[in-house]
Amino acid sequence: MTFLGVDWGKLSTINFWIETNPGSLSTGFERFFLVVLIVSYLLFGLSKLMQKKLSSTKSYIKAKFWQKVSTFCLSIFKSK
Repeated sequence: MTFLGVDWGKLSTINFWIETNPGSLSTGFERFFLVVLIVSYLLFGLSKLMQKKLSSTKSYIKAKFWQKVSTFCLSIFKSK
């Protein structure tokens, strides 16, 4: 099962997890990861703006939702 140049079937093997030199990533996977990273940055900025706007209008439940979205996006691009 290959998707984006990565053989996802190898994930279930022991050798995959203990390999010291796993090899390089495919260019398709690198581009996909870069797109996810950029979208995460943009969504983080948008959610911070929405949180600030909704907090000033006293919509605290919606502001809390956007705070959770921003925390999620932050954890995605910090994990790299």
